[in-house]
Amino acid sequence: MKKFFLLFSFLVTIITLSWAVFFPQQYHPVSYEYIDSKNNIQLTFFGFKWETDNVRTIEQLITEFMNQNKTVNVLYEGIKGRAYFPVLERRMQTENGDDLFMINQDTLLALSQGGNLVDLSELNEINEYSALTLSQIREKDGSVFALPTSVSAFGLYCNLDLLKKYQISVPNNITEFLDACKVFSEAGITPIIANNDISLKTLVMARGMPALYQSGEATFSEINTGKFPLSTYLRSGFELLEYLCEHGYIDRKRALATEKTKDDLIEFSQGESPFMLTGVWASVRLKKLVSFQYTIVPYPVLEDGTALVVNIDTRLALNAHGKHLPEAKSFLRYLIRPESINRFCAGQASFSPMKSVSLEEPLLQAIGENLRSGRAIVGADSRFAFPIWEISRLASLSILKGATTEQALGYLDDAVSDAISGGNL
Repeated sequence: MKKFFLLFSFLVTIITLSWAVFFPQQYHPVSYEYIDSKNNIQLTFFGFKWETDNVRTIEQLITEFMNQNKTVNVLYEGIKGRAYFPVLERRMQTENGDDLFMINQDTLLALSQGGNLVDLSELNEINEYSALTLSQIREKDGSVFALPTSVSAFGLYCNLDLLKKYQISVPNNITEFLDACKVFSEAGITPIIANNDISLKTLVMARGMPALYQSGEATFSEINTGKFPLSTYLRSGFELLEYLCEHGYIDRKRALATEKTKDDLIEFSQGESPFMLTGVWASVRLKKLVSFQYTIVPYPVLEDGTALVVNIDTRLALNAHGKHLPEAKSFLRYLIRPESINRFCAGQASFSPMKSVSLEEPLLQAIGENLRSGRAIVGADSRFAFPIWEISRLASLSILKGATTEQALGYLDDAVSDAISGGNL
């Protein structure tokens, strides 16, 4: 056993040194200081962050926490994208849930109703969150089941070099946007790169939900009780999406096969299309791929301007059935310190969910005015009593598959009705 341990240690050392030599700018392995004790507490942290920069930040915070808490070990496991959430739900359903995990609004709706999440409303750190954040994380009874570490934003990426070549300005409203798309389409260029996940639903929301916000809180209650169809407000968004597809401004077939923050970034980086719809956080990776100038603006889909879509994101929740709740809560509190959150946000081009919002990232400064002036909507708005994020994704995908606006809206309202009555999507 001793020989095996020495051999294993030698191999780990060689691999670590090799990595540092050949990939010095990409990733620096983190050294964990585990205390050799049978009394150590092992915490598990499950999440959907898998990119190198994000994982590096998480591992650094874990290491710092363990160095301050010598009898606690923390192990992080990440799964990419939507595949994460079914795994999380299965773990919780089979009583194999992790001590701490990331969660989104749709999944929170299901898990909080089953008594699986710890109420965190008594934590003093909650007072440091912004009014927008608090409006989204507090339940009607005052309970808080998850605390966010970022506010992610979605926008229109604009290839400035290509726009300049065709003497087109960055669009500021829907007329300018559609006119620009027409110019490029007539030149034989597909104007908009879209992925099969977040591009379409956020575009639909940006177009349709501002009117819902203006209608007041009572409308949310009417939609949640089935008295008023959500399609009334999202109709304009689906009509816009169908228009873009029918005119060839979005390639239906290509968008269906395009994975977010992967295929879309590669395609946009080739410099052949003027626009791309995706999350602002993708710019962290994109700027390493492109050789042209680009900017990101809120969606120019309103007659009088733009609408910014945001999400209160990367929420952290505690397993109510965890074996080490005091230690898990201590780790959670370490992760939601302002210093920790600032490091999270800096690595993924996201706004801070705290009262003091740092806008050092130039791309955030360009879209931050919408957030300050109230021209922003929350994609996965917690005022909906159903999983709006997933329902809107599936309804939007139907347009890519050839459905009409009426058919997509029919699916939307049926899915909302089923969710309200306790059915599955």
